[in-house]
Amino acid sequence: KMQIKFSSFLAHIAVTSQCLSHAVAYAPVIALHSNTLLMKSIRVNRVWCRGIGSRTTLPVPYLSANPLSGLFSRRITCGKESRASAQSQLADYVVERNEQRKQQNLEIAERVAKGELRPVVVSFAPRIREELRLAKRFKHSRIFVEENVFESISRLRQTLTELLENPLAKLPSHAYTISVVVDSDESSGVDGDEADSLSTDKQKLEKIIHSDEDLRTAYLATQSSRASGIGKLRLQIRETDRFDEFVAERRGYTKEAQTSVAFDSAASWHPISFYRLAPLADPLGLTERMRTSWEALGVRGRVYVAAEGVNAQVAVPDVSLPLFRQSVKAMTELDGVYLNPDFPVDIDTLPFSKLQIKLRKQILADGLDSTSHLDWNNNGGKLTPEQWHQALAPLDRAAGDAPDPSAPVLLDVRNIYESQVGLFKGAQPLDTVTFRETWDAFKAKLA
Repeated sequence: KMQIKFSSFLAHIAVTSQCLSHAVAYAPVIALHSNTLLMKSIRVNRVWCRGIGSRTTLPVPYLSANPLSGLFSRRITCGKESRASAQSQLADYVVERNEQRKQQNLEIAERVAKGELRPVVVSFAPRIREELRLAKRFKHSRIFVEENVFESISRLRQTLTELLENPLAKLPSHAYTISVVVDSDESSGVDGDEADSLSTDKQKLEKIIHSDEDLRTAYLATQSSRASGIGKLRLQIRETDRFDEFVAERRGYTKEAQTSVAFDSAASWHPISFYRLAPLADPLGLTERMRTSWEALGVRGRVYVAAEGVNAQVAVPDVSLPLFRQSVKAMTELDGVYLNPDFPVDIDTLPFSKLQIKLRKQILADGLDSTSHLDWNNNGGKLTPEQWHQALAPLDRAAGDAPDPSAPVLLDVRNIYESQVGLFKGAQPLDTVTFRETWDAFKAKLA
């Protein structure tokens, strides 16, 4: 076993003043805590803890000895207070939501007893669930509709789209059809094409609804089969022959093109980063399309999606790179985005362990409240390289003996560890560590 005394070990940790002021150094710390060996990395304003075994907080002896202990203590205290507040709000929300659901269920039961509503069970075919990445609850969803809905197929489609908006709003009408699922003893009065048996223990038949009369007949058959006169109509949403067209349009490539990719022959990863700051009407829908399209191509990386845009860093196998570019081009939300490539790396070197696509409130944490949120569409004008050099010409003249009063104020808004790499002549760095610190630095520079 490894025995380490904090007092002796901390003496070997050198956190220089330069590291503290520039906030770029990582100081590795090994601590023996609860018989668990932990590796911790410390960075100014941020703390990451990665442990072998159970998660734990920073040991008290380390906090008391480290020059950054005050900062760590404040962050840990703030974190506990935030978690306690969030847990309290969540508990109140759950109680309120359960009470609302209970009241809604009572109202529905009352309307069903009066004959105003009828229960319907809607199932989605496996392929549709897979392509749209539907939650497990969409395998069999129970809804309640008014009786006049069963008078026409068009009214049924409209009602299902309203009540099951997440899946059906994404499916064009030509990509799916509606079938009714009935027991074999109920099928005598239902017209339509008989499908294969859906169950071996109890005979169930699936029949496609071709007309309004088919729908009405199926509905009346389910009601008459119950002594109470209230039967559940079971519907199946199944793909049509044109479903592949929908998939190709959604992904940006055909199924045949994807299956022809020889992933075993991939020799390298192509790192690609991109971002687009533009309002998104449906961030969740874009997230699902990205995941469906890119997982099939073996893409790995981190992608953040918010109402304000997309920020992505991914690695693409060389064999699927053309299809990846096609898929990005097919997403109208990413229209005109520039894919910034990096040097390829060997296929055995994994830049990312998996593909993570996450919804965020913001892709850039600006530190502003919701009332003063940045409008990324109001971002000024872009300069060509020629215009840029022309605008900076007064700065070159101001560098001489006689200052030029027309010289602009040039602020470098990058992080400190980026601006240290190099600056334009005459630029003033803001010396920030995170983007949210930009506004206070602006005020200080322009005061």
